Amino acid sequence: MPLITLDNISLRFSEKIILDEVNATILKGDKIALIGRNGEGKSSFMRLLAGMIYADDGNLKIKNNTTISYLEQYPPQDIEHSLFNIVAQGLGDVGKLIANYHQSIQNGKIEKSSSLQELIEQKDAWHYLHKIEAILNRFKLDPIAKLTTLSGGLRRRVMLAQAIVQEPDLLLLDEPTNHLDVYMVEFLEEILLKEKFTLLFISHDRHFIDTIATRVIEVENQQLVSYKGGYRDYLVQKEERMKSLAKSHDTL
Repeated sequence: MPLITLDNISLRFSEKIILDEVNATILKGDKIALIGRNGEGKSSFMRLLAGMIYADDGNLKIKNNTTISYLEQYPPQDIEHSLFNIVAQGLGDVGKLIANYHQSIQNGKIEKSSSLQELIEQKDAWHYLHKIEAILNRFKLDPIAKLTTLSGGLRRRVMLAQAIVQEPDLLLLDEPTNHLDVYMVEFLEEILLKEKFTLLFISHDRHFIDTIATRVIEVENQQLVSYKGGYRDYLVQKEERMKSLAKSHDTL
């Protein structure tokens, strides 16, 4: 079942063409590694899918009610909120409600917390509180710690938790293993293999691609070229494709 369909999509920045009349489909259950040389437009393509930028031409079709979470390559540097609040933001408006309740409890504001508790009960949203607590525990994160006090690797872990807590239909990860230690990379692999969301990720880690990907898409010459399997499969198929193109060229 297609989640996203690109129909003659073109994307450019100033005079530079990133994508030129591209047609592609992302199917439910795909786990796609997005590769290509630096500057070819991998992150731009991901930002397009996340709705942060828009195509110059063509039609981007997203299945109704599809939820998309996006982890950018560089984690924020100046957020003073607690880790609980940051992860809760991944749940949208209901997450803000839960975060306000949690903060009021931490600050001893009994009257405010009672009022927020009533709202949570009206929205039948208590399970979201447990979901946030569970993922913080799963990622070994202190809920009351501040993001600004953490190392780059821990900040990345926090933003991963925020992206995953929503259990999105499509998860977009830009260099997710950057700054992660071996334990967290293995932990991330376990989550991505276990969970049911569709995945598109950028990575230079060939082992990570081989472990996770069911398909590789290469951004090449303003087009998207799809290959089945992981990185080793991509290398074999790419070589075969290049030989076929060279043979076709020689017969012209």
